[in-house]
Amino acid sequence: MGYSYKKLYEKNAAFYNARPKAIKALLIGDKVLTVLFGLAYIALWVYAAVWGDFSARGFIRIFFVPALSLFLVSILRVMIARPRPYSQAGAGITPLKERTGNENNSFPSRHLACAVSIAVCFFPALPVFGAVLSVLCLALAYIRFALGFHYPSDLLAGGAVGGLMAGLYGVLEIIFRFL
Repeated sequence: MGYSYKKLYEKNAAFYNARPKAIKALLIGDKVLTVLFGLAYIALWVYAAVWGDFSARGFIRIFFVPALSLFLVSILRVMIARPRPYSQAGAGITPLKERTGNENNSFPSRHLACAVSIAVCFFPALPVFGAVLSVLCLALAYIRFALGFHYPSDLLAGGAVGGLMAGLYGVLEIIFRFL
């Protein structure tokens, strides 16, 4: 097949290991983006309550799309039980930041599933913010890979789950319009 996660990761890690400040930037970026998506989610609720659509459909979009994404990802992680890349049962890589006691399952990525579903929830009311958050989803995915916390397939699957849940909402919205 030619694809070797371990080689790809080690090449990426070598770049960062030669630049300790870059590792710190990745760690800060991981925390900042995680908090930012949480704050964006709260801001969307405030926007919907004050200026936007706080109807049943708006509530379904804002609450259930991210909640269903988190729920589905959590179920899949237990069912698939894929170890983290840095664990002994995983790829055996050395992450840029040592992780202890957090060798839970990695597939699919909860961070990405929630981030993508939150970003997509912005599009009906605030499309510019949805687009900005979508770009930040890509940054978050790269950071989670670069730090050694996820395989690329974990991140793709997490993003797909978040997108599929948002797509499901879109399909339901179309069906509700005809009822």
